[in-house]
This record gives sequence, structure tokens and C-alpha cells, in this order.
Amino acid sequence: MQKVCKKIADHQEHYPSTIFSSVFELPTLKQMRDQLICEAISRTKSISEAARILGISRQSLSHRITNKKINEYRLQ
Repeated sequence: MQKVCKKIADHQEHYPSTIFSSVFELPTLKQMRDQLICEAISRTKSISEAARILGISRQSLSHRITNKKINEYRLQ
């Protein structure tokens, strides 16, 4: 992994800036997972469709939502 990161850093001018370019601290993977789930659900309003665009099964997404409070994902 370090080799990949170093290779990217060595050729940074060839890569577009990322969504994290202006962020001082990176979010945790858990924070990013939760944000992606919220965004997918808010865009689709459907668990099945949200799961499809996230690349996970409906059951997996339902499990993640159940383990978290459903209200936090803005389901209506």
C-alpha cells in the first residue's frame, strides 16, 4: 500500500484533486460509511436501490441500518 501511495504522491500533478483535498483531517472509515449510506438513501429513497449504488446487498445494507438507528439515515 505504501508503494501505491508513494507512486501517486510522486505523480500528483497527473491526478485530479480529491474530495479530501481541502480537509485537514480525514474522516474515519466508519464516518465515511455512514455518510455514503445517508447519501445513497437520500438520493434513492429505496433500500434496494441504495444498496445497488453502494455495491452491497440489500440485506447487508438493511443490517447496517438496523445496527445503527434508522432515524439517523433519514428514512421516511
